Amino acid sequence: MAVEVRKKGNESVEVLARRFGQRVMESGTINQAKIIRFKKSKPNKRARKVSALRKSADKAKREYLTKVGLIKPTKFTRRRY
Repeated sequence: MAVEVRKKGNESVEVLARRFGQRVMESGTINQAKIIRFKKSKPNKRARKVSALRKSADKAKREYLTKVGLIKPTKFTRRRY
């Protein structure tokens, strides 16, 4: 989406730049660019499976170490950002 602004008569560069900024904001070009730049894609099916297997293996290992007495039982809470 191209935004074009032409200089009017005796218009100063500052006013022209301000008008250009307003046009860009109105067109939504910056918001669209931010959406494209920061969008996170969902992990594919294989990545989800690998992650689930790793988490279950870690949980089993933690439970075993707690049962044997090598680590103290702790509560695992989710972090809230």
